[in-house]
Amino acid sequence: MMPLLPHPGPNYSCYDIEYFRDGDYFTTLIQALPHVAAARGIIRSKIENCIFEDEQPFRYAHQSPRERARSAIDNLTSVLTYGQFGMPLAQAFLGSYELNWKVVGIDQDARWVVEFNLTNASTQASGSINPAKVFTYKDGNAGDGHDAAPLEHWTKQSVRWRETL
Repeated sequence: MMPLLPHPGPNYSCYDIEYFRDGDYFTTLIQALPHVAAARGIIRSKIENCIFEDEQPFRYAHQSPRERARSAIDNLTSVLTYGQFGMPLAQAFLGSYELNWKVVGIDQDARWVVEFNLTNASTQASGSINPAKVFTYKDGNAGDGHDAAPLEHWTKQSVRWRETL
């Protein structure tokens, strides 16, 4: 994907955006993540209760320290085995992410058309091999680069697709 010109970010850092959309390989991998599959059920329930827009973020900061340590091991295992073991490779790459969704219409079969928008920031902290980081994760928007160092150049991933539910 072709990044645009750098954008201003926190701490006088700047970032590029990588865009992924319906049908590309990476977006297909994201759609298959367990959290995204679970989010579909939650979204269906919310639509039945007349909620047509919300978020279903996935943040390691919301896990217990023990769960974060397990995730770190699964992440490393996935990277070393190209996704054969550990967690799905797309999850290992993304880490925490924001997942926003909204109903954008109804198809010809009267099914809801939902647009998903997932964002993630890849900073130096994301790739740190410091094992203590799993105990000091800061909660916050996973797509805004809040953990970027001053003047650090980082990358934001924007993944967007639509599904009928």
